[in-house]
Amino acid sequence: MKKVPQGIVWFIENHDCFYVLGHREPDGDCIGSQLALASFLKSIGKRVHILSSGPFARSEILQYENRFRNAAPPERDYERTAAFVLDCSSMSRIGSVSETMPKVPIAFIDHHTSGEAPGVSDYLDHTAPAVTAMVFLLMEAMGHEVSKEEADLLFFGLCTDTGFFRHLDERGSATFEVAARLLRCGASPKRSFMEINGGKTLNSKKLLGEMLLRIEPHFEGR
Repeated sequence: MKKVPQGIVWFIENHDCFYVLGHREPDGDCIGSQLALASFLKSIGKRVHILSSGPFARSEILQYENRFRNAAPPERDYERTAAFVLDCSSMSRIGSVSETMPKVPIAFIDHHTSGEAPGVSDYLDHTAPAVTAMVFLLMEAMGHEVSKEEADLLFFGLCTDTGFFRHLDERGSATFEVAARLLRCGASPKRSFMEINGGKTLNSKKLLGEMLLRIEPHFEGR
């Protein structure tokens, strides 16, 4: 993973209020990174508004829906206000909440390949396994002592984007190093596993069973 760029540190230090947004149809990485970044910003004295267009369709993130607004509230001083957009690098992916946003400086934090050159305040790293890992490195770079709740949120997002580390190959050692540091901050793998896999209804499990029974091999069994 890349080193945290100094531009995003400057961006945080030189604004007093932040809108923290993620892409529409959020997943665990998007939600976990938004909430953890917001918590960090509040801990250093910033005002924060956490926004999402939703919908919170995934069962593992439903519990967090009430912590988000679906429209940007007004601020008293837009000269010292900015926005973070997480887990995507384009406002076109934000959804309806973008229509309520004031014109403020924006910094993107994303691990997807966009093909566009990063802005001076952006933090883009396609080698990162998840945005939650990048937010964790940003917190460390700014000397923040990660709380247990923040660690759980970050670990949760890391697990959802890596398939609980199943999608990693032999180059994934840096991801496990981040995971180990999150555990030392209080993250619980058991808790994240139950959040991701323990909320399935009986009907959803029956549906999965029906689908598995109807699987047919194609392309020479591949």
